[in-house]
Parts: sequence; C-alpha cells; structure tokens
Amino acid sequence: MNIEGLRMFCRVVDEGSVSKAARLGFVSQPAVTRQIRQLENRYGSELFNRMDGKLSLSSAGEILYPYAKEIIQLDTLSFEKIQEKNETTDSVLNVGASLTIGEYLLPGLLGSFKKHNPDIKFNLLIGNTPSILYKLEGNEIDIALVESAVDESKYKVKKFAEDELILVTTYHHRWKERDGIDIHELAEEKMIW
Repeated sequence: MNIEGLRMFCRVVDEGSVSKAARLGFVSQPAVTRQIRQLENRYGSELFNRMDGKLSLSSAGEILYPYAKEIIQLDTLSFEKIQEKNETTDSVLNVGASLTIGEYLLPGLLGSFKKHNPDIKFNLLIGNTPSILYKLEGNEIDIALVESAVDESKYKVKKFAEDELILVTTYHHRWKERDGIDIHELAEEKMIW
C-alpha cells in the first residue's frame, strides 16, 4: 500500500482538482494522475467520475475516502509515537516558517521561547507558504508560521502578529495627498517590491 498515493487521492478530493493537488504536492499533474491510476488499478475500480473536465467521487471513491483519511492519520500517529520513543530526554520541535517570518520575526520568537524552555531543541525549515503547509500536512513539521491566508477548515489557525505594509511613491504621484489606499488600487500601478 502506498501511503503517498492515498495522501494524494485525499488531496485531490479535498482540493477538487488534480492541478491544485499537484501544485500543493509540488509534483506534476501527470504524477498525480499516475498515483490515482495506481490506486484505481489496485482497487479494480475508478475512484473519480470525469465529466466535462470536472471530477467527482465515484461510489468506490466515496467508500475509499474516509478509510484513506483514517489510514493517513494512523500512519502519522504511528510515526509520531515511534519518533517519541526514539528521542532522548530532549524534545525537538520542528518549526516551519515562510520566508519573511523566518528571516525577521522567528529569531526573536525562538530566542524568547528557548529561554523559558531550555530542554526543547528546534529544527527549522524556511520556505514559501504552500511548501510549509504541505510539510505540515505531511507531519514533517509540528507547527507552521506563515503570512498568507490559510484554510481554517484544514488547520487550527491562530493569528499571532500583524504586519504593516508601507507604500512609497514619488512626490508627484496621484496618491501623494492620500493617507491610505484600497489594496485593489495597487493592481493599476507598476510596482517595485
């Protein structure tokens, strides 16, 4: 049994699209399709109905989905329990952070946390938000600190900081007298980041 195939099957169901699942899994669409086909071959049944470019679960897919979710959850739990058994008295917290948070905010946060929890060690992974959330979903990290919107139905989300963005323009720009602008107005402008 290929856990990654089941994980990808669930991702396709959850996202409603092979292309979205591929993007989140950092693999190609043909790779996702191949994993789905392998599962269909194993079970001897199509898992999706494909009509007019849209996917919906077949009756076999509806049966498999809750079992696949449970298998993935049990795989994750067994991995965590074995890791706990193998660890020494020091605890390790695997932290993932998006780029800006990892560079500017996390060093101070981890330093403060370490003062109060000297027995905990850290493994730190920095990447873009989709890759960090993918690692969280795959239980490669314990906590993710990201600055983008996150689907609260899939994760427990807690806002821990606010970030202020400051727009700088020339003296003759049409916005020079304004105290604020609507974010949608940025689409009309040429920007340097």
